[in-house]
Amino acid sequence: KVYQWTDVPFNDDDDDDDDEEVGGGGGSVGDVWKGASMRLCEIVARTPLYRAKADDEEEKEEEAIVASYEYVAKVILEEDSDGTTETKVVRGVPHGAVRFVDRPYRGDQHKVGAFRREIGIPDDIFPQAWRDRKKE
Repeated sequence: KVYQWTDVPFNDDDDDDDDEEVGGGGGSVGDVWKGASMRLCEIVARTPLYRAKADDEEEKEEEAIVASYEYVAKVILEEDSDGTTETKVVRGVPHGAVRFVDRPYRGDQHKVGAFRREIGIPDDIFPQAWRDRKKE
């Protein structure tokens, strides 16, 4: 079953299965998303949302630009100790409700050929009061 994104909490805190809408935890898309309302998810699809670039009606279709994106996400609601997970597929998730993060130790700084070099800034460009070591 696919659920439509709404701006309501993920569930109504009861044990029945009547939670028809899945949302962002009570905040609007413009709000800062707090950790309590964040859920691990897998993005299944991304749809661009266009806005017209020109004021002229004839040029609008030709000069439309991507304003934002809307996502279909498989949201992981619970993960049991035996490894099974409860998921729901949600469509219409706004871009502001999605936060992309790297998997641990998968970012660019962890790559084998990553550029790592000490930045050599000469000490004499800083005032003496800023320096933590006395000149010997």
